[in-house]
Amino acid sequence: MNGFVTIAAAGNTEPPAYKLIIDKGYSIEKKGDSLLAQKDDLIFLAYSILELAGLIFLYETKGANWQVDDEVIDEYCELFNE
Repeated sequence: MNGFVTIAAAGNTEPPAYKLIIDKGYSIEKKGDSLLAQKDDLIFLAYSILELAGLIFLYETKGANWQVDDEVIDEYCELFNE
């Protein structure tokens, strides 16, 4: 890829995220105000398709050990909870 790329969370990014999740073999269904993606013994629950894609990415990247230590939590809170 050449050049500068900008992608924003918006309506036009939701269908591609949906397609990626489906292509990975997940089924997606609405559960009230939430979306549920399931494949085998994996279940992800979120309020938007982009959040759902993010949770799947988090798990696929880090596995069952997806959580971070207190130092990273503190850094996050300091940055975003001012």
